[in-house]
Amino acid sequence: MIMNKSKNAVFFLILLLLAGCASRETLSVRQPGATNDVEISYDNKELLPPPVSTYRLTSGDVLRLEATPRQINSHRFLIDRGDSLRISFNFEDSSYHIMAGDRISIFLQRNSPLNRETTVRMDGRITLPTIGEVMAEGRTPLELKDILTREFLKKIKDVSVSVSLLRSNMTPFSQMSGEYMVLPDGTISLPILGVYKAQGMALDSLAHKIARSVQKKFHNHFHVSVAPQNLAINHLQIYDKVLTITPAGDFILPHIGNIMAKGKTLVQVQGEIEKRLKSYYYNPIDVSLGLISSTNNSVYVSGEVKFPGIYPLVADMTCLRALSLAGGVTPKGNLDEVVLIHYTGPESVTVYKTSLDEVINNASALHDLSLSPQDIVFVPKTGVAEANQFIQQYITRMLPFTANITYNINKIQ
Repeated sequence: MIMNKSKNAVFFLILLLLAGCASRETLSVRQPGATNDVEISYDNKELLPPPVSTYRLTSGDVLRLEATPRQINSHRFLIDRGDSLRISFNFEDSSYHIMAGDRISIFLQRNSPLNRETTVRMDGRITLPTIGEVMAEGRTPLELKDILTREFLKKIKDVSVSVSLLRSNMTPFSQMSGEYMVLPDGTISLPILGVYKAQGMALDSLAHKIARSVQKKFHNHFHVSVAPQNLAINHLQIYDKVLTITPAGDFILPHIGNIMAKGKTLVQVQGEIEKRLKSYYYNPIDVSLGLISSTNNSVYVSGEVKFPGIYPLVADMTCLRALSLAGGVTPKGNLDEVVLIHYTGPESVTVYKTSLDEVINNASALHDLSLSPQDIVFVPKTGVAEANQFIQQYITRMLPFTANITYNINKIQ
């Protein structure tokens, strides 16, 4: 694409705009100093990104995936699925409140038939002669003494009552103390207390939450300790496997499901895995995805060459070497307008035009572009010079998609 006259440049830009309107495709061509929406570009810098980041995955490609929990400070740790937690309870109240199952002593006077030892029933009550049922649970021994004194005075004169705790019922706390696994739904289930949402919480936040439940149910303050016993996020390899992309273009991972990989770069697929893991694990996961082997480590040579076709991509392959594999150009081929089509997105390509005549005649290595997997090298016929005609007649026929395409044309000269 050579523009020597301003009249031709204006006509060229008009053609580009008309072609874009007709097909709903856009053609981005830039030229230093131009102010038009459609510009011409001769930028020669950083023409092709590294192959490892631009290779488009396809069915049959073999990948190596590693996903490892990132080591983090304990104060920043959040509970995750699969973590094992040890929970313990220690009484810390300044005044004890009677609980169901406690053994208490009621004493009025020596040899009184009203003296007795009794166990607080599960409904929190005790039954005494003369006065009947009295609620004991949730009251301190001193508070229960005052209540019993008032009740006995209604029946007996000059009575003095004392209440003492013989044995505290700690059975519920021994039942609740122990090791708990955070279930796949992010919860833990404690006997007596019930189910708690644990995933995403700090250890001390969960401990405070359980302590509030204990106080509400047992009327006493217990210090609840939640300690990591075996944290999946610190001790497990989330993924360490070799994956093969299926004929449908995807693969399946535990917990996060189906991942579509075909047509995407390694960086894009890795980003999707990281995104899915963030919705499953609350702590950071480091993901590494690499290409072990590819079924499509090839380049395509088309147009006016003797043997168009697919050729294996070898180290340091360039446009000129690819044309040599294809038997060279036909008499109709235009080496001054060779095109390299390079994928930059699922529905986007960058089209580079270069002159291999410069390589052959002037030994200009700058014009002999390096190739990446799945690049297309195209040699047009002599005389096809207008960019819009070239795009419409040749390039769009070779691409596997047709809608909403943005072409970025860069010429090496």
